[in-house]
Amino acid sequence: MGYYEWKTDPTTKKKTPFYIHNPDDAILAFAGLYSWWKDPSKADDDPTLWTLTAAILTSSAVDELLHIHDRNPVPLPRDWWDDWLNPALIGDQHFVDAAVQASLPVAAVLNVVEVTPLPSKGDGPTLTAAA
Repeated sequence: MGYYEWKTDPTTKKKTPFYIHNPDDAILAFAGLYSWWKDPSKADDDPTLWTLTAAILTSSAVDELLHIHDRNPVPLPRDWWDDWLNPALIGDQHFVDAAVQASLPVAAVLNVVEVTPLPSKGDGPTLTAAA
């Protein structure tokens, strides 16, 4: 399993898709954050009062991915998964910074494959096949 990133040609603005994944196709886990927030414009009895927001963490791209984009997601090493998902652990900036540092070796060994642009209504295994 992996993710897509698009490289934009600075002159033509043409976007080229890349499929980025583990060399052994193992699952990637990305660092993310979520938060529930109360919409102050809604009544307390409104069933849509609370909204869940989520974000995936990114960092400056590792050298191996810099030719595609200047940032990449933060792929957590397997030994970080339990701590990252532990609801009892109170994370702080030090914890986030350590996760980013731990992710660098993971990001550095990901396979990068240029793929055919996604068809407008397409789906299936051809989306990860080399162009």
